[in-house]
Amino acid sequence: RDACRRLGMFRPLAVQVIQRVRLLLGVLERGGSDASAGSARMRQRAMQALTHVVRVDAGMLGDGQTRDLVRLRYAVDASALVRSAALQMMLHFGSHGRRISREDLDIVIE
Repeated sequence: RDACRRLGMFRPLAVQVIQRVRLLLGVLERGGSDASAGSARMRQRAMQALTHVVRVDAGMLGDGQTRDLVRLRYAVDASALVRSAALQMMLHFGSHGRRISREDLDIVIE
């Protein structure tokens, strides 16, 4: 009974994590691609936060939307910091022993 109560305490935390990951993905999706300091810094931090999530759960990058946004940020973002953060995320994904697709390999090799 005590264990069930403790597990119930973690349910709101799990919901919050999912909501925050969606928020980060929204920043990457609608963040623009200009190199202005404020928006580039926000995109970079969102990418770095997602990298921390991928370190814990590499399957997160296996999600189609997440991977597509990381590829998009690497391909079109004017900020070198954001592209670098996207590259770091792909490297962490590969270091988990996950299979990297040809498109992702092209990103890492460039």
